[in-house]
Amino acid sequence: MRKSLALFAVLALVGVGMSLAATKAYKVKVDNMHCEKCAGAIDKALQKLESVKMVDTNLETKEVVIQLDDAKVTLDAVKEAIGEAGYKVSKVEEVKEKENTR
Repeated sequence: MRKSLALFAVLALVGVGMSLAATKAYKVKVDNMHCEKCAGAIDKALQKLESVKMVDTNLETKEVVIQLDDAKVTLDAVKEAIGEAGYKVSKVEEVKEKENTR
């Protein structure tokens, strides 16, 4: 019984570590995002994607920071969702840990 509990605890910790390791943040440049309505449409489209943890749009810089589980959501899916909302992605870059903290 003790061995089973220990094995379960190890597997649970490994599973948690794997899901945390897959969470990444990306900065997405959307040149034709001009107003609050644009930002809202992009935000709504991205929130529909599975495993999206956070979306933060910035009209001044025309950038969207998105945090997601990249084991479940691809960057192509992010670009496609933005495109289907009527906007064009011009650049995507991974946000390093220091940049991701506000």
